[in-house]
Amino acid sequence: MLAHICLLTYQGGRAVTLAAQASYPDATEASVYQAARILQRRLDDAFGRWLRIEH
Repeated sequence: MLAHICLLTYQGGRAVTLAAQASYPDATEASVYQAARILQRRLDDAFGRWLRIEH
């Protein structure tokens, strides 16, 4: 997944592009769901860390 986030009014304007990848064993619909959950957690964590960085 590639996500570009632009916050024009946050701290004078900030932008970042995040890339993430996740997989889960087996080729089932349930494994796609689990991989999506992993990916969401990774993006949430990265975005949260990015917002805490002082520029």
